[in-house]
Amino acid sequence: MVSSARKLIRGLALGMAALYLAALAGCSRETEGPLETGEPAVKLRILSVGSSGEEACQRIGKALSELTQRELGFSVELQQASMAKYDSELSQQMLLGQAPDLFCYIAPEDLQNYIDEGDVFPLDSHLKDFFYLTRNVPSEVWSCVRVDNQTYAVPANNSVNYSLGFLARADIVEELGIDPSQVTTWDGLHDVLLRVKAAYPDMVPVVPHFGQTHQTLGQDPLGNDLGVLLDNKGTVVENLYASEQYAEMCARMHQWYEEGLILKDASMTGEAASRMVKLYNGFGFFIRLSDNNIVSNTRSVGQEMVAFELGGPIANSSSVNLGWCVSPTSQYKQQAMQLLELLYTNQEAADLCIYGQEGVDYTRIDADTVTNIDTPPQDEWSTIHWGWPNRQVASVWRLPDKETPKLALKGAQRSPAMGFVFNSAPVQSEVDRCKAVADKYHNVLMSGYLDPADALPRFLTELEEAGIETVIAEKQRQLNDWLAAR
Repeated sequence: MVSSARKLIRGLALGMAALYLAALAGCSRETEGPLETGEPAVKLRILSVGSSGEEACQRIGKALSELTQRELGFSVELQQASMAKYDSELSQQMLLGQAPDLFCYIAPEDLQNYIDEGDVFPLDSHLKDFFYLTRNVPSEVWSCVRVDNQTYAVPANNSVNYSLGFLARADIVEELGIDPSQVTTWDGLHDVLLRVKAAYPDMVPVVPHFGQTHQTLGQDPLGNDLGVLLDNKGTVVENLYASEQYAEMCARMHQWYEEGLILKDASMTGEAASRMVKLYNGFGFFIRLSDNNIVSNTRSVGQEMVAFELGGPIANSSSVNLGWCVSPTSQYKQQAMQLLELLYTNQEAADLCIYGQEGVDYTRIDADTVTNIDTPPQDEWSTIHWGWPNRQVASVWRLPDKETPKLALKGAQRSPAMGFVFNSAPVQSEVDRCKAVADKYHNVLMSGYLDPADALPRFLTELEEAGIETVIAEKQRQLNDWLAAR
């Protein structure tokens, strides 16, 4: 949700929020009961990404509280919201004055919006007491969550390197005798998809991810894709949508759509790609390929997935697309930082948050390896593998009798703007208008539904009228200043 939209919603909600909070006076936070000192017990409220129900959140929250009470002296309350609804749920809680003590952001642009609205607490005064965090998170990653020399989040410990690629069902790949390592071009992947379509007429070769057929084309989005570094290189900010690469991809996707290779109405769907594979008998989907994404999607699909790499590894600020923030209204900021450090360092805590309870939500293979349980409980704990502070300290997940493939992502080509954070405030009106235009055209073009011969010129004209050149000029100015300061 863009900043101006959040401001509009905030203004409309103020009156309602005041009435709501008045009704909740005296009962806004449940406590565990008094301690011996007479002080109310600390109960930290956490909002994370997932689709678990209330019973599952209570069950895992109780188990995590047993650990945090023992280690830190306070308990926790867990809440979840799905990826598609997370920002709106968090925004609503903030507007009503009920912000969680600890929450994550799931896109760099969201973090900037929270900063602009004053919805996140600068952490520098607290970080000095948590040496593990400051020592073990690389400086280039910290720079992605710093604005005006203030640190606003603790980045999740996920790989910052990724490559452009396609994730597909291993059983179908094996049945057709395809070697993914030999498929490294768009034409090669096209041939694979045509073979899948011919061999399995009822299968959908390409399914979307939350309405997106492509999550990236290999550019550094510089925050919001309204002015990018093409091919993740150089220092000249350009219009992605007016580039030759974009036009070629639009034409390619339209051809594939006409050939029946892409799900009809893909841009209108709102489910994760892993679920779309199950719902529509899908073969695979485009993704930012990294080890954590392969593990997360294999877990969700429930069967082995293999990667087709369509480019070399890259890294840019968009790689740091999840981090953890503390609310400025929280009474328990120090405890929130203590919990973050525990989740960064404690395998038991990380396993609980990522996998749930052993013997209930997952099965342990050995001391450091787990897998899915045969029959999940009705109140299943469902979250994303990379959505917690440190998946690296947790047990490794794999399918039984299968080794999860590792990608060769070392030596990634780093964007010259790695760590740059665009401040959209000086051109917010233009950004909002351009974002509305991009939302109207981009996913529909990338899904192949629209003929780019007609739609792409209209898209570019509307972007010009919305002020894309003004946004690009301001982004270029800020990037030049940032590069000069370095």
